[in-house]
Amino acid sequence: MCFAKDKMDRVEAIGCHLAQADYDIVCLQEVWCMDDYKSLVNYTKSNMPYSYYFYSGLNGSGLCVLSRWPIVETLFFKWPLNGYFYMVHHADWFGGKGVGLLQIDVAGYLVNIYTTHTHAQYKPGDDDNYLGHRLAQSLDTALLIRRTCRDADIAILAGDLNSIPSQLCMKTIAHVAKLIDSYEHHDEESGCGTYGPSRNSYSRGLGEDGGPIGDRIDYIMYRPGVDVLAEVESYTFPLEKQVPGREFSYSDHEAIAVTLKLSPATSNSTILF
Repeated sequence: MCFAKDKMDRVEAIGCHLAQADYDIVCLQEVWCMDDYKSLVNYTKSNMPYSYYFYSGLNGSGLCVLSRWPIVETLFFKWPLNGYFYMVHHADWFGGKGVGLLQIDVAGYLVNIYTTHTHAQYKPGDDDNYLGHRLAQSLDTALLIRRTCRDADIAILAGDLNSIPSQLCMKTIAHVAKLIDSYEHHDEESGCGTYGPSRNSYSRGLGEDGGPIGDRIDYIMYRPGVDVLAEVESYTFPLEKQVPGREFSYSDHEAIAVTLKLSPATSNSTILF
């Protein structure tokens, strides 16, 4: 059994949105319950018929991907430093967290998708007992990307990295893996954080400074291959502030959507991610 506030209603709302949307690839985190994963797969079987769940630990990694395009290969790297088994109420260790890699054939482009969810920061500032864990996870993720992306036309990292852009974890990922943050192309509405903004019914005010903007800790980053140019056409919050007709948000984190335009020497193609 998996318990979360308004979970069944929110899974249904997310599934309905995904079924009606025009995404090429969707990465989800904290999908702990297999029934929820199967439900989302069922909602999207027409427009995203390919899917994969990264099983790990006792309950699963929580990571899954839905795709309009065929999945060619998969790989999961479980982090060696992953929380403490005796911190049962934090549960990160039991999830066997790590980074999942899928190679997806998108209209002839070989796209490496990396999805992950680093260790949560349960206490702010100097009381953060897991900073070392997150930093090690960030370095391992960056090294994995750097060593596996050479044959890809583009590498894309999407997930909850539990760090704001100015922190060492994010600087490590960006520098070691040579990733570009798509946020610089955000629109007015998506200019706030993904966790703790005033628009979110579950996490408003829970950002590190408690302000209305919240913290930006969820990312879509990319690294084009040597023969490909990549241009961000849009960065948005694709979901409404609240589930239509209800008084709660879809999640305690804001979803982000990025449209990438890939330009090889001969043609253009657009990927909605």
